[in-house]
Amino acid sequence: MACRLGRALNPVAFEPTLTGWRTAARALIQRGVEPSDLDWSGDASGLLPGLLPDLTVTPKRVRPSDTSVFRVPAEFLDLASDVACADRPDRWDLLYRLLYRLRFENRDLLRIVVDDDVRRALRLRASVRHDVHKMHAFVRFKRTEIDGEEAYVAWHKPEHLICELAAPFFARRFGDRRWSVFTPDRSAHWNLTDLSFGPGMAQSEFKSTDDWDEVWKTYYRSIFNPARIKMKAMRSEMAPRYWSTLPEASLIRELVREAPKRLQDMRANQNAHASVDLAPSATLADLNRLALGCQACPLHLRATQTVLGAGPSDARILIVGEQPGDQEDLSGAPFVGPAGLVLDEALRQAGLSRSEVYVTNA
Repeated sequence: MACRLGRALNPVAFEPTLTGWRTAARALIQRGVEPSDLDWSGDASGLLPGLLPDLTVTPKRVRPSDTSVFRVPAEFLDLASDVACADRPDRWDLLYRLLYRLRFENRDLLRIVVDDDVRRALRLRASVRHDVHKMHAFVRFKRTEIDGEEAYVAWHKPEHLICELAAPFFARRFGDRRWSVFTPDRSAHWNLTDLSFGPGMAQSEFKSTDDWDEVWKTYYRSIFNPARIKMKAMRSEMAPRYWSTLPEASLIRELVREAPKRLQDMRANQNAHASVDLAPSATLADLNRLALGCQACPLHLRATQTVLGAGPSDARILIVGEQPGDQEDLSGAPFVGPAGLVLDEALRQAGLSRSEVYVTNA
């Protein structure tokens, strides 16, 4: 049994998931057990999983008026879903402390952002969401075959336990491919219709390479801008801890070393044909006609057609993507592939539609 400043703590036996924690926390809250009497570290030796200990403490907060149903604020459930994914040993204790204080001290506790517990929870949520963003950016799928069918696999090492939080993005973005993403703790699998989860995998057990490694290198080399090198910002955005799974990371030192010469070459080979003189009265239609016949750079050699922007010319919102994808190249319209589905959903959540915005590519 754990101790805190000489006090014996009661270990809580629970499944270390948000659902398992909620089951245990609900029973403890109903009994008015104080956070300071509990040990949520998972060291509940001798207790069967899913059972609460036979607590010897006398609850101090249970009063006749406390027998009514306690409805947890929706914002707490949203916060807890992120904090539960933080790979920090004190997350369950923190969540119970917040829940207890919401029940017995102040239902509006979460609005007090300077409170130590609230501030700690908000920092953890921000860290988890940042980690989800990094996973979306740095997963690199590799083509393989499973039972004779094409599939894509990837391995990623997140900072937190975010596999199940991050996976729905890949189901939306790459819903037309079978894929699996492995992390040290969990794995996610998409079979074209359903998203499922399983055990994790050590990086040493992940054995897969394909031609896409070279594609990533070619792409990264082409977008690397030697005029905008900021190593501190680069390491912050693409931390070295991710480099072992990023094929393009092997080029960074070489590209940085070559940057001075590439800058000189860029200045010496500026393409004068890429500049077009336009009358002040030129319209968007005029620009589109020029773009359709543009041959100022090598991009026109392999493209099927020019992908023009789409939407009202007087739109209040302009959305600029990167380069058109394969489906955009074939259709001649921007954001019609999987990325377009993600964009449409984002617009819907923002209360907008495609007809209200102008969408184009850089």
